[in-house]
Amino acid sequence: AQDFGNLTSAKQEGAAATNHIRGLYFGGDPALNIIEFVTFATLGNSTDFGDLLNGAKSGTSMSNRTRGVLQLGGVAANILEYVTFAQTGNSVDFGDMQLGGNAGSGFSSPTRGVYAIGSNNANYKNNIEFITIHTTGNGTDFGDLSALYIHRNAYSNATRGVFHSGYQYPASPNFMNIIDFITIATTGNATDFGDASLGGFGAGGSSPTRGVAGSGYFANAPTGESGGYTNIIEFVEIASTGNATN
Repeated sequence: AQDFGNLTSAKQEGAAATNHIRGLYFGGDPALNIIEFVTFATLGNSTDFGDLLNGAKSGTSMSNRTRGVLQLGGVAANILEYVTFAQTGNSVDFGDMQLGGNAGSGFSSPTRGVYAIGSNNANYKNNIEFITIHTTGNGTDFGDLSALYIHRNAYSNATRGVFHSGYQYPASPNFMNIIDFITIATTGNATDFGDASLGGFGAGGSSPTRGVAGSGYFANAPTGESGGYTNIIEFVEIASTGNATN
């Protein structure tokens, strides 16, 4: 990894949405309403895009080439808002989730956005919901994760969505290295994909062929501690199944 630039301020627990030109960062602790963006083709600091209708913390985002949709998290945990990438400005109401959540994870195809709920009122959930990105409306049930998770790394291509590692409850150890996947165009429960090298949470991204997860807080980190920060990046080939590779 190489340095790209800086956000407008130090923050955590925001959410990111992208198209092929711009990357947007929404919210952050403590429930900020800020939206900022970078242009991928150039290096540099982020720039103000507009404001959210509500503050967002530990939210989840989905996007296609036209729109970015944010599930807010925080105190507005069931609210969905969207922006149009090509023009800067404030977000617009999209609809509501069936079940609000924090610390979930999301990805999308060009048509659908899919998100795992995360934690609802401090109760871990395995629910998955979906939306149709080019319309507005409420979330619809998709299926279930393999266990009760929060903070899963997530990425996708146009066909498959992958949930990578995460924090599981109740379980011991809580940091799990399980990878599972869904087929976005259908509905149904997540299916086993393989294993990550570390159990925990960080961030994920993808091309049409590869899914990449890296950095963050993990159990069994290289320090040998029971939990710690790591800079490791690993990947999978989305079209196949198997364990992650460094």
